Amino acid sequence: MTFLKVIRFLAGCSIIGGFFRALMTPLALVLGAESVPELVSGVLGTLFMGMGMFGLYMLHVKGMGKLGFAAFILHSIGSFILMALVFSNLVFAVFDPHVLESDAAPLPFIIAGTLVMPLMVGSMILFAVTVLKTKVFSKLPALLLLLSPVVNFLPIVSDFSPLIWGLAFLLFGIEVWKKTANKALTKLDLDNVSA
Repeated sequence: MTFLKVIRFLAGCSIIGGFFRALMTPLALVLGAESVPELVSGVLGTLFMGMGMFGLYMLHVKGMGKLGFAAFILHSIGSFILMALVFSNLVFAVFDPHVLESDAAPLPFIIAGTLVMPLMVGSMILFAVTVLKTKVFSKLPALLLLLSPVVNFLPIVSDFSPLIWGLAFLLFGIEVWKKTANKALTKLDLDNVSA
């Protein structure tokens, strides 16, 4: 498998992950937050978005610089922790729902929950700022990525944060997919693909 095919595969992961992350919002609104379909969508979204981030970063590794690398690392660590949390919630929702209804969460959940929010919000902001600064991708997905954590903290519209976050990754993935459609691109050319 060539480097180009790897990036295209990871772009596909970003598209799939963005779709499943965005799907969480309608599922939560119709079936309720912490419903099994919403949690399955969350696990798949987090898994594929985490993989897709590798493709987004690898396409423009040189152009993104240190800020992009920091966003990539924060997102990778945050995605792993977030996926573990969502997967744990899914397991409890299926096998022991009263754990999710209790007032006191287990200590590992408290620790992971405390870590994941700053990691994910920080990575979203850093990645969006990097994209806006370097112009390696178009502005719309970067602006959506900046909007997602803001919406997450607004009480009335917080359920729409996964939708916005998912759309950002879906658009990033589509952009990478299109940029790498030219089979003549080589590994050395990837950093020079125009935005």
